[in-house]
Amino acid sequence: MSILNSSIPGYLVLGVVLLSVVGTAAATSVVVTNDSPDPITGVEGDLQASGNLSVETQTLQYEGTNVSAVNITVNNTATSDVTGNLYVAIYDSNGDLLVSETRTGVSFAADAKTSRAVTLSTNPYIENVVTVEATIEETG
Repeated sequence: MSILNSSIPGYLVLGVVLLSVVGTAAATSVVVTNDSPDPITGVEGDLQASGNLSVETQTLQYEGTNVSAVNITVNNTATSDVTGNLYVAIYDSNGDLLVSETRTGVSFAADAKTSRAVTLSTNPYIENVVTVEATIEETG
């Protein structure tokens, strides 16, 4: 014990302990701040020219505190594979469009649920996002 006391000054040990406590508190506050914010009221699904496809779920992907993509799970009740387009629009509390994207030529397996991500070109701040609208169009 006397070797440890003589080779490491007490103020250095105290500094390391304080730094560890402060670092832990900072890391904890980051986790709390980014604790999966998701104020979305739900997805609105539209079916155009299709009785085979329906929106099952939607989830958001984040980069920090911004929405970077929308994952959409689509149920294809047809007995064969179906191709379609996914349209996503995100609105704020005033009903103003924040971003819209289209993913074309998406394949949906026969009699299955398929999840597809629609990556956003602009990443809106999560607190501005109020409504996500998903539209499916069967093309083949």
